[in-house]
Amino acid sequence: MKDVLISIIVPIFNGEAYIENCINSLIKQTYNNIEIIIIDDGSIDNSAVIIDSFARQDDRIKVIHQDNEGQTMARLRGVECAQGEYVLCVDIDDFIDSDMIASMLLIAIKEDADVVICGYKVLDNGKVELCSNNLNTGIYTDNDLLYLKNNLFFYKKFYECGIIPAVWNKLIKRDLFIKCQRIVPNEIRNGEDVALTYSIIRKSKKVVIKNEIKPYNYRIVQNSISRKRDDLFFYRSKILFDFLDKEFGFDYNGIAYYKLFMILIGINSLISYNFKKKGIFNLNIQIKKSIYSLNTENIMPYIDYKILPLSIKVLFKSIKNDRYYLYILNYLVNCIAEKIINFFKGVL
Repeated sequence: MKDVLISIIVPIFNGEAYIENCINSLIKQTYNNIEIIIIDDGSIDNSAVIIDSFARQDDRIKVIHQDNEGQTMARLRGVECAQGEYVLCVDIDDFIDSDMIASMLLIAIKEDADVVICGYKVLDNGKVELCSNNLNTGIYTDNDLLYLKNNLFFYKKFYECGIIPAVWNKLIKRDLFIKCQRIVPNEIRNGEDVALTYSIIRKSKKVVIKNEIKPYNYRIVQNSISRKRDDLFFYRSKILFDFLDKEFGFDYNGIAYYKLFMILIGINSLISYNFKKKGIFNLNIQIKKSIYSLNTENIMPYIDYKILPLSIKVLFKSIKNDRYYLYILNYLVNCIAEKIINFFKGVL
């Protein structure tokens, strides 16, 4: 096992506050045969200075500086430089336990797995939540792997997937990783992990899930780029939808579910932004609860896919209107809530 090189890919954009914690967790791994490839994606803070300093102290660290091109291109640049047999991605504001690579590599080698998936911890303002994938611990191959693939996007509850779509809690064979990363369009900025991770799973022949080990520490950063309002949310989501349709096939049920989910999330984020700006908090919270309380064992047969293009059209129209938040609310109540609640009555 000691001869297997592991490549750790770390994209970074303005992450000076978290660099030391993240990089220290990597260089202190109990498994030493690693290379750490840090891609500075056009940072304008002190990130470049800090990571260059780390590279001078540890020859396992390689630093790539580039203009800001987005996370997809940063990961691609990193993995194309990687020499390891397996790849692990780590976000700069996160960190990993000291035995993460050793424990996951042991499983990967023993099972000759394409992907090893672990549990994780969520850190939010001092609170720690232990999290697992919804699919059970196990070795997924043949019919079991087909079951996993069919439950990627949707697993029993409305807003839950079979496995978390993030790429960071997965040890992945480099050849498979780079093959899938090369086909992910850089224009995808909402859901790039979904595009990459689920494409990797779709092309895998053997996947191992180990929910009981939780060595990845995911930090909630309220002002991160991914949490800021994006006026191009629905445009970027459309690019993601087109990619998933092409990858999985237009008749793949999970895609339709995921489209509906993303549209509701987009509506919720737009409502949140405008209501908070206008000081209307209580109604915003109620709407959030109504969206996230739509739980059921199986909603797939009850989704009216015709509302998907309509939702995007209406939302774009509302963006141009001065009475923006009222149009969003009207749309939610009359188009989404009414239809979906009616569908759920037949299920619940």
